[in-house]
Amino acid sequence: MVAAAVRGSSEGAAERGLEAPEVIAVTVLSSLAEAAGASPASLAFEAIEAGARGVVCSGDHVREVREALGEGPLIVVPGIRPTGLGSNDHARVLTPGEAVERGADLLVVGRPITRAADPAAAARAISRELEG
Repeated sequence: MVAAAVRGSSEGAAERGLEAPEVIAVTVLSSLAEAAGASPASLAFEAIEAGARGVVCSGDHVREVREALGEGPLIVVPGIRPTGLGSNDHARVLTPGEAVERGADLLVVGRPITRAADPAAAARAISRELEG
């Protein structure tokens, strides 16, 4: 499936004279993690082998996925919550610092910013937390 996505996106971009987009694959959806059977690290490895530029994985798996992939591929981690904020509906949350320490390259921070009274200030606070 990932190979087909990479191939299709490359072909579609070439037909329009555009640079091919980079495909990021989801390893395991949290809601299906129990039934998935394969480890997120092995699924991530397979996705990279199929041509994906990176993967999305939960905070619970980012360290093992990074170890399996090495330093090249991107790892995107959703469910990031600044220190002191609740998890909302996410089962696997990390602070920004924890995610980066475990090997994340890109962090998905939604509601802590979009639902903040001052979204720009919330984003700056997260940035400061990463710098600290």
